[in-house]
Amino acid sequence: MANTNSTYSDQQIMKAFLTKDFSYIGREFEDDVITSVKVGAFTGAKNLDRVSLPSVMEVHYCAFQNAAITTLDLPWGELESIGFSAFAGAGGLPKNPVFSKLTALSNGAFAGTSDNKNTQLRTISLPLWTGSSFSEGSGFSNALAGIFAYCTALTSVSAPELQTLPSQMFLYCQALEEVVFPKVSTVNSGVFNYCTNLTKIDLGGAITRLGSAFMSYANKVTALILRGVTTVPTLGSTTFNSTPVKTGTCYVYVPKDLEATFKVASNWSTYAAQIRAIEDYPEICG
Repeated sequence: MANTNSTYSDQQIMKAFLTKDFSYIGREFEDDVITSVKVGAFTGAKNLDRVSLPSVMEVHYCAFQNAAITTLDLPWGELESIGFSAFAGAGGLPKNPVFSKLTALSNGAFAGTSDNKNTQLRTISLPLWTGSSFSEGSGFSNALAGIFAYCTALTSVSAPELQTLPSQMFLYCQALEEVVFPKVSTVNSGVFNYCTNLTKIDLGGAITRLGSAFMSYANKVTALILRGVTTVPTLGSTTFNSTPVKTGTCYVYVPKDLEATFKVASNWSTYAAQIRAIEDYPEICG
């Protein structure tokens, strides 16, 4: 195992990995050869002040899960794939990463929990990600859900190519204020649940169905903009329960030529008074 410091023996490094106690190698781990961080490599690691892996391109299942790391130096802009719970509960994350080359991102990759919230991430940029997950092979979950759940300091996300909003993607992201996803055409359940400071959801794809309870308890949302719809999406009878659409403080903005059809469509008719034409509200919809 190559180590740029050339300070520690393979035996010392192996002992650190087996015990998860990195004080055996001076509380730092550096390697300029590793390109792939394998499954569970640093899971639960302790006594780690710094990890530096400048050549890494992919991070596998639970690689840094719950690792107590003060500084995590990875080439964030060079990462191509991030697996299931790879950084869930990890320390040392950057505040404002730009994932310039990332094309695969999996379930719970950066998630916190109700007891251990992720308060590190502030903004995220994902210029290439379309919604694909990182396939770990047989025996591993390749599902997409809760990627940024409980990232309670996250204020904005840029993902211009994203086509699918996975279930519970932003669950309890309580600092998130506005979201704009110009190509999203699939909205799954619980995406924005408990996003208590979210005010605007702007979706640009040809959505055909809105997932159940996709914005429950996001009580400050005043505008749900469905720019790219070409037909009225399927809406469950309880989709807008526990939302400001239900209480009358959030409006749904749709293309003008569909406004009348929305107002009489199944389950949408309940909210006819909340449906507006995008073209009539340029100050809100742009």
